[in-house]
Amino acid sequence: MLREITLTMPNLLREYIRELIKEETAEERDTRRASFVQDLLGRDFDDTFRDTTDEDYASEEEIKAAYQRMAGMGRKLKQAFAANADRGYLDSLEYVHWTNNRQKVYRMLAPGIVSGQAPNPRDELSAAAYLPGQKPGRHPGFGKYGIVLDGYVTLLANDMNSLQTGYSLNYKKADPQRAASSGANKGIAVADDESVVLSAEDWDPNENLGNEALIDNWEITGLIVPDDEYDKFVNILDKVYDKTQKEYNLWKASMLA
Repeated sequence: MLREITLTMPNLLREYIRELIKEETAEERDTRRASFVQDLLGRDFDDTFRDTTDEDYASEEEIKAAYQRMAGMGRKLKQAFAANADRGYLDSLEYVHWTNNRQKVYRMLAPGIVSGQAPNPRDELSAAAYLPGQKPGRHPGFGKYGIVLDGYVTLLANDMNSLQTGYSLNYKKADPQRAASSGANKGIAVADDESVVLSAEDWDPNENLGNEALIDNWEITGLIVPDDEYDKFVNILDKVYDKTQKEYNLWKASMLA
């Protein structure tokens, strides 16, 4: 069973929702940013950090060491983010994990039912963030299937290249005990704190590759699929409901911005 989406949000309603999002004054924004930077300094955050390990040529041990460094640096950035971000604003945004892998979508919808390894909700997922009503029908760089998520945002940056968070599997290999107990927590290969979005005043997503959010303890609320696969996914979601009693929203790509 699915909750079929048949109407797009009128432009006036979109504008109204955006007006409802709390806007900070310049002074409030500067105070929040200053507190964030001070917090980073207190955690001995190295803003010159760059991990340049080439995973195509590095040994397994070199990759493991690199991901341990990335996880440690990311932990400091996420702690400062958690202490200073406007949680209400973060919760107002919409988050989509994009992929071209249809089997991955099936596995995430029905883990344990569809064969193959699926991400654990305790594993942080990378997602694109959008203003309310602004999620697109596809992401030209990352996929035609959009998995719409709710969850806890541990980090958000305007430019995904300002984080370079890497691959969950490598974090699991770098710290298997931590991954087994609390999931695979992503780190950063680039320490660009200026791109971090703490509130509405910081919102300025990269127009090419886009932004990046890290989502923890996530759950799937809906799917965005190509128009020519919509009917197929209607049937799939009915079968998923029969097995799990879970319902999901379903959008055709052409229904969205």
